Amino acid sequence: MVLLRAAYTKLFPELDRILTIDVDTIVNENISNLWDLNLDDYYLAAMKESEQDGQLLVYPYANDGIAILNLKKLREDKKDDEIIDALNTYFYWAREQDCFSELCYGKILFIDSDYNVCPYMADEPAHEKVTHFAGIKDWSKFPHFNYYKQLPISEIQRNVPDKFDLDIIIPTYKNKTALRRTLDSFVPPDNVHVFVIDDGSNMDYEEERRAYPWAHFYALEENRGPGIVRQCGLTLGTGMYVLFLDAGDYFYEDGLEAVLEQIKKNTYIKLYSFSYVFDNSNKLVDRIDYKTIGKVYKRSFLEMYNIHYSEVGSYANEDYGFITACRLILDSLSKFNFPSQIKHIRIPAFYQHVEKNSLTTTTKHNYNYAMRPKGVIDNGVNALEIAKQNHMPVSLLIRACNDILVREYTYLLDAAINQPESLESIWLVIRNFYLDYYRMYQKIQKDTSLLTQDVLKLLAHEDIFAHGVRVNFSRFIHELETEASIPSYYYNYKDSAFIKLRSDNNAPISRETTQRLQESNSEEEH
Repeated sequence: MVLLRAAYTKLFPELDRILTIDVDTIVNENISNLWDLNLDDYYLAAMKESEQDGQLLVYPYANDGIAILNLKKLREDKKDDEIIDALNTYFYWAREQDCFSELCYGKILFIDSDYNVCPYMADEPAHEKVTHFAGIKDWSKFPHFNYYKQLPISEIQRNVPDKFDLDIIIPTYKNKTALRRTLDSFVPPDNVHVFVIDDGSNMDYEEERRAYPWAHFYALEENRGPGIVRQCGLTLGTGMYVLFLDAGDYFYEDGLEAVLEQIKKNTYIKLYSFSYVFDNSNKLVDRIDYKTIGKVYKRSFLEMYNIHYSEVGSYANEDYGFITACRLILDSLSKFNFPSQIKHIRIPAFYQHVEKNSLTTTTKHNYNYAMRPKGVIDNGVNALEIAKQNHMPVSLLIRACNDILVREYTYLLDAAINQPESLESIWLVIRNFYLDYYRMYQKIQKDTSLLTQDVLKLLAHEDIFAHGVRVNFSRFIHELETEASIPSYYYNYKDSAFIKLRSDNNAPISRETTQRLQESNSEEEH
């Protein structure tokens, strides 16, 4: 096998050049333009290896995992005989790869790293044309493993085109005004496909079909919730990329053009996040958050890891579960030293419109306390199950559990202040999750200090701090462990434990305030 690549000139005497691809690779996109390379003055074309981990490369080094060999020139210059003789005489740590790099020095054409994307690459690729899983010791633990193991060979796409297309999926329910606002905000080019899916309202959309002939209209027979509607849209479309909008949300001026331009620049990214604006408050969201709006997903990424919306959690926080699953997978890939595949683009591309008469605004408190605690857990558990099926590291699963429990803790404290009558039902939902999931991972994580540090970081980003609420997460965990019913003092929480830490609720929490909270928690635990 070591000599095989060196012997291509002898094995295929009728060929002038040959493309050689290692067995631990996946070709993702069209690579036929490699055949147009001018190799008249070169023995081969391959990706240039970068120095890493203190490795000293004494000459420009080529990774031959994907390479085009100029068999004609190798024969004419008798370089093939020289390489074979050297391989039979000297020891090379990386075998023929070392030998080719040394003996073909100065006659190697280095190609773009997109044609040989390795886990340890120093440079971030733009378009992952070929993935090379070099250095992966245990394939069964690698996130891609299940997908490729189960994929029938006949279903693998051949000759993938260089162009891309985008599906825009819009759930709607009894609000044509909001839907029209969304559809009026853009005119899709030919490579953008729009799917409008009615969530069982039985409304007639003939007028909208005439007004927006480029949109495809579908309807569910019964109301299932936005998560199920979006999942339905995923099955209807075939675009390489997917973007979700809610009815009422709309594109910033030239927002769709900006999204398409960013995708075109870098197809390696699996999840794009764009800035968006709350149009009723003009507040700019300029970070990766857990909302559906502002995100573009690569379809092959979603399919590869079976990322889907939770059927039982479609009614609330369905965005949170879906994006949590995406982020868990992408964080895991980074642990395998793959370059970052999630990217935030600081371009305002969308407006998120909140209807004044929507369910979440007219019945905000009732909705929050009745739906959201269970919604976070249902969708969070769905994300955990997806992550476990894809062999995610336990450390990431523990972090996801922490995130879920911290969110539930903030809901509990918020309810103690604003709606104490909902406390018992929230407590039962949280405790069931704690007993079924969190406790299992807590036992796996031996270093409890890491748990505490992680929780404090998560709490620092939660809205509960804006109310100046004193927290004690360790006590909360102890209560979940020992109390079947919620401790009675939560019902008097507003009067006994509500401490105003600052006058400006909109100011960011200071380092001193965070330190005071940590110290007060430590004293109470002691």
